[in-house]
Amino acid sequence: MTDPFCWEAAPDHPGWMIWELHDVDCFNNFVGPLLARREGDQAIVRLQPRPEHANYTGAIHGGLMMGFIDCALFAGAAILGAEGTSQGLTLECNVQFLASGRLNVPLDAVIDVLRITGRFVFLRGLLVQEGANICNFSGMLRKADAKR
Repeated sequence: MTDPFCWEAAPDHPGWMIWELHDVDCFNNFVGPLLARREGDQAIVRLQPRPEHANYTGAIHGGLMMGFIDCALFAGAAILGAEGTSQGLTLECNVQFLASGRLNVPLDAVIDVLRITGRFVFLRGLLVQEGANICNFSGMLRKADAKR
């Protein structure tokens, strides 16, 4: 299987990689573009919230944050060495909203891999904006090429 994601150095953001789908018509590209990097045992995936990500109050829409978390789980898993997830599936994603997110301020998903098995990847993380925790989340991914 060919990797559907494009990873390349972000020229305007030293130390970051651009993570996006080759297929520009997919939902992931509405959420992103996303930047990603590894910091020690954690992955950091960054979104720059745009006006079209707003809810009616002018904050980041909760559905957009959940979509970002779903995308960030896969980027984080890839950065942290979980093979076989690029064409995998989200089996579970739990989100607890802690605060409103603001537009035009970078929103970071800080991700830890808890466990990798032959078939699954278990992750957890926080959405953080300017040092404030916006969401707590956890997820379970199933690898596409998992062996029984």
